[in-house]
Amino acid sequence: MSDKNLEKQLRDEITFWREYIDRNLGQQDRLIPRMYEALDFAEQRLATYLACQTTDENE
Repeated sequence: MSDKNLEKQLRDEITFWREYIDRNLGQQDRLIPRMYEALDFAEQRLATYLACQTTDENE
């Protein structure tokens, strides 16, 4: 997978979770914490990926 495709996939996953949470807020209260965990995990993966890209560019 190319770098651009990976970055797009990570950003799309974050967008998906944000939209999913917005659509389902209040309907499935017991699932909301897990949805936020999934969103947080996706954001962490994107941040790690971008940090690695920055490190690679600086070397």
